[in-house]
Amino acid sequence: MARRRSRRQTPDVPLPVLALGLVGLSLVAWGLAGNLGLIDSGSTENAATQQAESGAGASPTAPAHPGSVQPGTGTYENPAPEVSSDPTDGARCAGCDVVLITVCSLRRDHVGAYGADLAKTPAIDRIALGNGLRFDRAYAASNFTLASLTSVLTGRFGSSTGVIGWDKGLTRDVHTLPEVLGYYGYRTAAFTTDAPSGFRPDYGLDRGFQHMEITLSPRGTPDGRHRGGVLGPPGETADPVVDWLAKQDDAQPLFVMFHTRTAHFPFVIEADDTDATGMSRLLWEAGMKAANKRSSNQAMPGMAGGTQQQGIVEFGPDPLQVRINELGEPAERVWRQRYAEAVELMDADVAAVLQAIDARGRADRTIIALVADHGESLNDHSELLHGDAYFDGVINVPMVLSIPGQSSGSRTELVSQVDLMPTLLELVGAVPPTGIDGVSMLPLIDEGAAIRGTALSEGGVARQIGPHPVGAVISPPWTLLRQHRGCGPTSPPATVGPGGAPPTCLFNMDRDPQQLRSVASEHPEVVAELVDRWAGFRKDSKKAMDLDLSPEFVEELRKNGYDFRLGAP
Repeated sequence: MARRRSRRQTPDVPLPVLALGLVGLSLVAWGLAGNLGLIDSGSTENAATQQAESGAGASPTAPAHPGSVQPGTGTYENPAPEVSSDPTDGARCAGCDVVLITVCSLRRDHVGAYGADLAKTPAIDRIALGNGLRFDRAYAASNFTLASLTSVLTGRFGSSTGVIGWDKGLTRDVHTLPEVLGYYGYRTAAFTTDAPSGFRPDYGLDRGFQHMEITLSPRGTPDGRHRGGVLGPPGETADPVVDWLAKQDDAQPLFVMFHTRTAHFPFVIEADDTDATGMSRLLWEAGMKAANKRSSNQAMPGMAGGTQQQGIVEFGPDPLQVRINELGEPAERVWRQRYAEAVELMDADVAAVLQAIDARGRADRTIIALVADHGESLNDHSELLHGDAYFDGVINVPMVLSIPGQSSGSRTELVSQVDLMPTLLELVGAVPPTGIDGVSMLPLIDEGAAIRGTALSEGGVARQIGPHPVGAVISPPWTLLRQHRGCGPTSPPATVGPGGAPPTCLFNMDRDPQQLRSVASEHPEVVAELVDRWAGFRKDSKKAMDLDLSPEFVEELRKNGYDFRLGAP
């Protein structure tokens, strides 16, 4: 049942003081206020402290599972700041609307603007090829959605926020992109569907959004495939965004974020028994009939990339991976075809949002950013899906940015998801919080100047415990991976490191862009340098908010391809 909820903003100091800090002290004020606790996020209590269903005389009630993450739809309202600051002088697009589209599970080689012909993506291509820029070496901050979206919204790597697993949420002293924009007079809103993406108030990711809607997945999407009824038109997932935009006037600038899961596993929207490989039927049943039939030690279809990683499942092969291993190329070809079809469905979501922007009449005053939260493994390195390994098919993601008046083009220098926050803020003349890991990309956009030498991708769907993190350190031409599944079937066998550290892989991306052969043993000095850089990021690591996952939410995770036993978050 849909619920309308609200939160009370309880700043520690009067709001005029916050305004003074933003206007008079600018960047310094953000740093001092954040460090001294003068800025209250205003929406940091988790779902257990939300007000219950609103309406006349509604009063707070305790949730069924206090302190736990709950699935479900809802509309959430947070108050706008009572004061606002003017944009800084010389801002390129002061007062422009900002639309951020995050796409789940999108590979770079399935986007037309990147030269791909595996799927048709005219809407995304329009963003990139109009007033847009395509970033060819953009890296996700994680291999699963929650951690990546947290980094997009905060400009911080997982080492900084501590959000590196499903059981971690954002602490109240970490500021977000919509929170900052709210203090510059923006009306902020977010839209997504009820699915285990982590983009929900329980994780603190509603912070700064004055309006947030979590709606049911339409029948014509993979998440809604078992709902019943007739298929709606493509792009139906974006209807709440379209409706909301149509109701807004142009007296106030908008920041809108839309997260679409239409390209996410299991890809299909209809059963198909004409497929001789049986892959389409397995995808249709994934998380449903297959889940009911599995034995206590059998993996869910597609769990954590289809592996047997310790902490997710003890033993038992993924039936989808088994089918691909048995049948080879025919089954893999069906898998890839179903994924490409899901990508094209997702592009219809993007098209609907672009049409709504055009209808608003402010397309020439709208910045549009689109980025994948992570990619997808299509049996690359004998892995399916995402959430386990950090090969480039999962973490080197499409990212495009359209800026009014900007010439189209591409950039090959290294950037990260964390760089979006400061870039968007600088474009509209807002001051980013101090201490973030992100760097504005405007010097790269305007002058071709590199902005960073290192990027991180961290965390995963299994519980992250112990002194040895899993993830990737990217510093061209090198990419270092530390992951339980090793370095891939064509690399020398990887061994567990000192103290039980996961195997470490090293690839020279200039010489080996497909990451076919790890050279970690040949370049120990490079491995040591990159591990040391990673440790430098982690020395100031925050402790994230610990969360319990309700049984209902864990079941949602399982239905969507994640399985947890020994290491349930």
